[in-house]
Amino acid sequence: MSDDFWSEPEGVRIQWRRGWLRARRLRIDGEPEQKGRRGATHRITRAQIALLDQMTTFRQFPLTGPVALDVCFVSGRSQPPGVHRLAKHLLDVLGALRTRGHTCGRHHALYRDDRQVKLLHVHLSSRHPAADASASPCTHVTARPLRDVVDDLRRFSSVHDDARCDDDSPDCPVHSPPIPEPETHPAFDPCHAESPEQAERRRELNDWLASYNRGCLQQALLARSDARLTLMFTQWPHWISGARPPGRPLADDPRLLAIHEQLDRSRERSRMMLLSEPFTFTLPVLPQTRGDGVNFGRAIGQAVDELTARYPILTSMQTPVKVILLVVPPSQGKDLDNVALAVMPAVRQAVAPGEISSYEVIELARTPGDPPEGLLRLAFGDGLNPQSTWERATDYIEEHMDSDDHW
Repeated sequence: MSDDFWSEPEGVRIQWRRGWLRARRLRIDGEPEQKGRRGATHRITRAQIALLDQMTTFRQFPLTGPVALDVCFVSGRSQPPGVHRLAKHLLDVLGALRTRGHTCGRHHALYRDDRQVKLLHVHLSSRHPAADASASPCTHVTARPLRDVVDDLRRFSSVHDDARCDDDSPDCPVHSPPIPEPETHPAFDPCHAESPEQAERRRELNDWLASYNRGCLQQALLARSDARLTLMFTQWPHWISGARPPGRPLADDPRLLAIHEQLDRSRERSRMMLLSEPFTFTLPVLPQTRGDGVNFGRAIGQAVDELTARYPILTSMQTPVKVILLVVPPSQGKDLDNVALAVMPAVRQAVAPGEISSYEVIELARTPGDPPEGLLRLAFGDGLNPQSTWERATDYIEEHMDSDDHW
């Protein structure tokens, strides 16, 4: 086949299908577990055997390169553990095998090392059996080679343009919902009540409506934050650690040198914009030694308190929240799940009584200008949407890839 074929619609479809087939889509039945409980080794072994059975059935092997990992916990508990604690236990399951039998000669379950995970998204869904008879506690795991996710992000603009999708449509991954108009006056006036009981009832209704309106405003702001991040990563997916850098066609041509330099400066400015307010918020640098953990936790709490003081709308959340962490790792590297363990408790306290239903960690590629200790940035997203920042785009592409209407 000629190289031109792969740029034609059928060639693009074939490449996309190959990437789709490389994904590992697995399920672990049973109530999600957190790290540190008694019998953890037995539970890890049992879960790894279940994963091996599925992967053997589909003739799949552990991923050896950078990984994008999406996890959905379905819990039947009325008060499940924090989503970050569940994730820590699961990542132990997905790594090195601890079982001696049923390994089929394998030494790892889904990947070889936690540091292969460059994109991590974890969502917690609570379905109590008393309210939902069909609820079945389990864990859904989707792991894809990072290169396939990055290719989908690069395809998004062309598929989006060819599909003639309106950015104002709620179905568009980069749709930013409008900000609702604030209510400046109470809907029910207690002064005109016919009795003290009715006046009290009107005050309660006003309080409920104020809380509801605050939740609608917060949800719209969080959804807009999600859309902005998805849009930025579809335009510059090479920011992700492990992604191949953008091509430089005809780089040896001296006539194009100035153009390439200008493009490099534009990419650098865009990355600086991503790592600054209001897109993301600065957090303390990651701990460099084992003894720095306690001080790091205190610094995170102080930084989150200062953030909520500047942006009071982020306090008293009335809608589920997704916590997004952008990490430029230190020179020696850093496991993404350990970053979440340090940050999530402070954020959870700040957004109370709001629920943190999901979080994601995006590891960014280091650049020569990054400090040796790395960078850590915080953003918030819509917790009502179970999709990750990248999955919003990849699911959209899956929906439209086999359609002939836009090619």
